[in-house]
Amino acid sequence: YKYAAFPGQMINIINSSNVTISHLELDGNCDRASVGGYWASDLAGINLGYTGIWLNQNNVVNLNDLNVHHFGYDALIIADQRTGLNIDPIDIRISRSKFNWNCRDGVSWISGNGVSFFDCEFNFNGYGMWDGTSFRSGIDLEYEGGQDVQNGVFNNCKFKYNKTAGVISDPGHIAILNKRNFQFMDCEFVSGPQYCVYPGAPKMEFTSCNFYGPITGAYDGHTGTSAGDGKNLKFYQCTFNEVYEDFDSTVHHPYAHTLATGTCSSVDIHPFMLELSDAGR
Repeated sequence: YKYAAFPGQMINIINSSNVTISHLELDGNCDRASVGGYWASDLAGINLGYTGIWLNQNNVVNLNDLNVHHFGYDALIIADQRTGLNIDPIDIRISRSKFNWNCRDGVSWISGNGVSFFDCEFNFNGYGMWDGTSFRSGIDLEYEGGQDVQNGVFNNCKFKYNKTAGVISDPGHIAILNKRNFQFMDCEFVSGPQYCVYPGAPKMEFTSCNFYGPITGAYDGHTGTSAGDGKNLKFYQCTFNEVYEDFDSTVHHPYAHTLATGTCSSVDIHPFMLELSDAGR
């Protein structure tokens, strides 16, 4: 292909306050889309804008009962690209919503302070006729300029069968200290072909969560800070398992060839459940 289409965003909200979106299904129809060739910088897929909802530089946003699926890029992108100090938190609250079956990430949180998720799903992302980039996840915590990615709450959420991991916060990213403080409570993580969680940001805490499959990429406390500064990865009252016995065998996706019925497929590939090498103390 010499050219590519740019589908853009289905909903685009910028510089707004007190916004509520409820009771909607957004279908990106990516399985039937034809937009061009490979346009990702890492040659992993077509990394073009093809997103359900884009939120940028907003304040007080409520998303409730949404089903955002089958987009060629991400279901939801959260950003606050304002620069400077003393910027108010974006205060985004998302409840009872699904971000499943998207070609790159269910959600990409790339800047902004203060996002909460309650009773949400981030499942089966990263599969499709064309993929976004080499990292494909339920949610990607990746700073890309503007306000730091910080202060996130995830309560009773599910992250299942995503291509790379349910949650990714790459510890090798150059802006590792621009993202921090994420709390996960009563959440469930089930690996797809690779990992459950890639918890590389400072101060990630998991309380009463269940993990099925490997965890890797823990935050290194020696990266620009001291190991005893209270920012290290923590687990409280969590369980770590190899076998997931609640697999829904009726779920089918034509491109999810690597999913294994009844077990975490990555267990056959990786010998560890929790890898803490090069992770400080």
